[in-house]
Amino acid sequence: MKKIQGNLIIEVTRRCNTSCDHCLRGESENKIVSYTAMKDVILQYSYIDCITFTGGEPSLNPEAIDEFINICKYNGIAVGSFYIATNGKVASDKFMLSMMKLYNYCDNFEDGISSLSISNDQFHSCNSDTVEKLKVFSFTRMKGEITHPISEGYYADYYGDGRENIEESLEYLNFDESYLNVNDVYVYLNCDGNVVLGCDWSYKNQDEHILCSSSDCIYESLKNRMVIV
Repeated sequence: MKKIQGNLIIEVTRRCNTSCDHCLRGESENKIVSYTAMKDVILQYSYIDCITFTGGEPSLNPEAIDEFINICKYNGIAVGSFYIATNGKVASDKFMLSMMKLYNYCDNFEDGISSLSISNDQFHSCNSDTVEKLKVFSFTRMKGEITHPISEGYYADYYGDGRENIEESLEYLNFDESYLNVNDVYVYLNCDGNVVLGCDWSYKNQDEHILCSSSDCIYESLKNRMVIV
């Protein structure tokens, strides 16, 4: 069976080098993602259309990005594109190298598809030298200005029907025994090893939106909860 994931988000760390008033996650935590959990989830797919690395501050754990690439590479799992949002304070050699390897591994080279997005707004203060270093990549973007704090469910409300988050979104999915393309559900692996439905929940409230453990079959968990049409 061919299994495609439209949007896979991996919370590589809950550590952060800033403390922003607008952050929907809550206070940072000294946690990083388990490589075992990553592998359990990644190996369930033959193709990942877009991989997002989030946190915390994802640039603080480039090793997890490298591990993602290694798992995909040695198991023949293709990846279309990536998205990473950073506060623009870290451009370590390890992170820079991880970005190069990730870009080279992805198979969608259309301009603007993959993105390293640097937060640039009233809630963040970027390091100018770091930003200039990150701008060496053609896929680096300055994120649009945020004029108000972002709360839980913000993106679901912004996009209208909340299909990125709410469990009722499963009614939009078509299920076929030979093919499953989950484009409208954001599958989020957190640092606790749980697969969460949706991407904009606080650390505290993620438990309310758990789909399954990373070691469980995501496909079956989704199938059991979706409306067959």
